[in-house]
Amino acid sequence: MLKKHNVNSYITIKQIYGARSAYHSSIRGSDTKIQHLMMLLQQDQYIHWHRLKDENVVRDIFWCHHDAMHVIWYFFIDSI
Repeated sequence: MLKKHNVNSYITIKQIYGARSAYHSSIRGSDTKIQHLMMLLQQDQYIHWHRLKDENVVRDIFWCHHDAMHVIWYFFIDSI
């Protein structure tokens, strides 16, 4: 798309992915990707659970927006 709009551009896809990765790393800081995800789930008030395989390995993770849970609950109660 960049080449289409600017024929003289010398930017490669590798440079774009590198810049994107650096940007995401700068936002995360020293947190791992999973730690950052957990922080965002907490911050945005998602319903979430996780189980660990051992101290450092996530075995299972579930998250759902609270509005989606209301919809599910409505259909569950309505079907009874």
